[in-house]
Amino acid sequence: MRRGAAYEGIQRDVLPVSDGDAGTGNESITISIPARELFLSNDSTTDNLTFRVIGDNVDFTYTLLPGETIDERFLEFNNLVISAVGAWRWYVRSGRIT
Repeated sequence: MRRGAAYEGIQRDVLPVSDGDAGTGNESITISIPARELFLSNDSTTDNLTFRVIGDNVDFTYTLLPGETIDERFLEFNNLVISAVGAWRWYVRSGRIT
């Protein structure tokens, strides 16, 4: 699932990046400013990565295959849980969607 700022020819509102990091293995992340969008890349070439986005009105879990990325908009969330063996990168965008 690869998506960017323009998906199927539709330009979406651009929100500023507010937080991000890279790592390896399992991590539970608390985001200081409620986020609306998540970019996450599974940089492993052999292992799946499962992540969970958690907020007051959202609880979403998905598994990325090796080399797969996700760049999606969610209802506001402030927790991200990553379960992985290999390397990964993430950032979130925060702000008001008009």
